[in-house]
Amino acid sequence: MHVSVALNLLQRLWSLVVENADFLSHLRTMKEFFLLGRGELFLAFIDQANAMLCVPLSQTTERGIFVLVLTIIIIIIIIIIITNDVDSN
Repeated sequence: MHVSVALNLLQRLWSLVVENADFLSHLRTMKEFFLLGRGELFLAFIDQANAMLCVPLSQTTERGIFVLVLTIIIIIIIIIIITNDVDSN
């Protein structure tokens, strides 16, 4: 009985999120945004990195740049995985 309720809920959520709200279109837009399809991420990166690059390099600055670049890479990988999984289905 619980399985049928969960299945019904999942079907309803799928219908609302994926079909009615055009979730795949939103995922593709996110992919374009983070993969420089429209350049927003690159511009945001330049804005954030500009302040860090104007000061003399220190251990703290170096660590901040590393964290910023690593965060961007992780976000891009996650979006690639999500959109590839969705596109293959």
